[in-house]
Amino acid sequence: MAARRDDRRVVVTRETARRRRRRRALVALGVGAAVVAGTGYGAWRFIDENEYLLEEGCSVSLGGDTFTLTPEQTRTAADLSAAAADRGLDPEAAVDAVAISLQESDLTARDLPAEDQAAADESTEASAEQDEPADPAPEYFARSGPQWSSDGASHGAPTTAEDFFSALEETEGWSPELDLEESAEVLDRPHNASFYPQHEDLARAFTTPLTGQQPMDLSCELAQRDVPDADPQGYAEALISSFPTLLEEQAVEVAEDGVVITVPDRDAAEEGQSQQDLDWLFAHWSLAMARDYGLQNIDVGAHTWDRDAAAWQQGSTAEDGTVRLGFDRDED
Repeated sequence: MAARRDDRRVVVTRETARRRRRRRALVALGVGAAVVAGTGYGAWRFIDENEYLLEEGCSVSLGGDTFTLTPEQTRTAADLSAAAADRGLDPEAAVDAVAISLQESDLTARDLPAEDQAAADESTEASAEQDEPADPAPEYFARSGPQWSSDGASHGAPTTAEDFFSALEETEGWSPELDLEESAEVLDRPHNASFYPQHEDLARAFTTPLTGQQPMDLSCELAQRDVPDADPQGYAEALISSFPTLLEEQAVEVAEDGVVITVPDRDAAEEGQSQQDLDWLFAHWSLAMARDYGLQNIDVGAHTWDRDAAAWQQGSTAEDGTVRLGFDRDED
């Protein structure tokens, strides 16, 4: 009598068993990969949204090369460039200042010696009592160092932007045609004059946009985490303080939604500014200050810089002859 179908013995060959194990292994691997991928994606989203991998900085592309500075260094470069531009100096003066500062202080404000800091604190306290608080000007250059002249004596040197450019204007023999080594010698800088030229390319890359000679050259990537509170009033005061000659106080309007700069008529600007685009001079200076004052966007001409995009793009709403600064983040 033939066995019923369900009574028949099932024989599993070695090859059949292998195929089953392979299928189970592939299923397990697929599930594992999906779990790992999901976990990895979630971790990446968390890292990205919290900006743990973001390295803040500003960059300029020039001649096929990209030059970068930290936000703090960029602000110093902007301060020095603004001082040169406001005095009507040739842009080469800004190049020399930034390159010399890179050599002497790495383009960062130097800490005051203890005795000078104590004197500055006393001065600030005295000013505060008179309702006229005043902070000492930051020092961007070396105070003194070895004198590379024949007598080998050390000497003092201008340290603030104002003192540096005053010395430059008063120094016989300085001209925009000098190379950096020659400028360091003429300006009697405290380091060996041959050390300064190594910083020229980086200095020129940043001072070109920061003195208004090129649009859209400078861009900054800044974090949205721990952004300082929006401070349009503080920004406006810093702007007017940095450009006392080029900007009158009434040219800067602080509104609820930001700040509007009415750019002075170029025909009325000082002779030294004729080759510069004042719109971009103020726009790039503002970008260098964005990290400190909570700036979110800058509109100038047909272009806008947005903190999230970290780049200049077309689509500005600024009227001709104005630069608009926004402090509210558009999260749409």
